[in-house]
Amino acid sequence: MIILKCLVPTSTRTTHRKEKTMSGIIGGAGSRSGVIDLISQNIALSSGKGIDFGASSNVAGMTGEVLTDYEEGTWTPVLSDATTGGNTATLNASYDLGRYVKVGNQVTLTGLIGSTSITGMNTGNGMYIQGLPFTVASGNEGYVGSTFGYGYGLATGTAGYNVGCYAQNGASYAMFTYWAATGGTDTFTVAMWTADGRVMFNLTYISA
Repeated sequence: MIILKCLVPTSTRTTHRKEKTMSGIIGGAGSRSGVIDLISQNIALSSGKGIDFGASSNVAGMTGEVLTDYEEGTWTPVLSDATTGGNTATLNASYDLGRYVKVGNQVTLTGLIGSTSITGMNTGNGMYIQGLPFTVASGNEGYVGSTFGYGYGLATGTAGYNVGCYAQNGASYAMFTYWAATGGTDTFTVAMWTADGRVMFNLTYISA
């Protein structure tokens, strides 16, 4: 069995140590023993191991039920006129960083990205955000789209267009789009972005 130890503050501001014995699910009878000390330590799992939700019900398409990863941090987006390489914008130092949270294989990206110059970019090319921190899952089920919640310094030419992007499956970039007509979306080109353009994004996708 494993003994779980934690500190539980009381309303009188005194601190009591409580120990709870956990057997069966953790360790099992006689399989191993130890102490998980939540007072000063974290719970550390071996690489590839995680929390198993196998006891819960699942749908027919289930492909996994072990949570093996959590990660959070920052990443640096790149505004470009190509899916890889290409000509890139000079980013505004106040709007050049994004945040990410990865839970299992689900990745959520947030941020406000903006530029100070697009000199050298091909105005006829599409606009892309390169450098996604994790590769998008392959297959058509890997595609995911998002609408920008805020925009500034754009030049779509017509009011009322919704501008957004979609993450390309099997790749590490997102492509800008806009609703050009009642029939659907079209490519958002560099010509629709000005030197001081910026957009606020929130994109969640499944990683490879």
